[in-house]
Amino acid sequence: MLKIEYCEEGVPVSDFNYINWGDNIVREAQLERYEMYVKVSTSTPIRYILLLISRGTLDFNNVEFVFNGFHFKSDQYGRCKDWPSGFCSLPLDMTREMVKNQINKQKLNRTLL
Repeated sequence: MLKIEYCEEGVPVSDFNYINWGDNIVREAQLERYEMYVKVSTSTPIRYILLLISRGTLDFNNVEFVFNGFHFKSDQYGRCKDWPSGFCSLPLDMTREMVKNQINKQKLNRTLL
């Protein structure tokens, strides 16, 4: 069983190194000799693990995520039904705000014409 906790004290896996990190985690997790517990503080490794689950590289039954004491799993497609608020949400929150800002600026420009 691979448990991955998303927390402030976790390892900050770089966007430039997440594939090597993930491949090492997969290799260790597939040995299945012991429970593996990993802490990360960035969302990219979490997203990569979900991608590997969706590819079938990792068995979704053997991966558990932890955030603020809440334990949950994904399905075989890498989707998490019980995605807790705040879990790896920063990139999506920033993207939403950027789109909202763009829409508001375009509306303002149209009213000024």
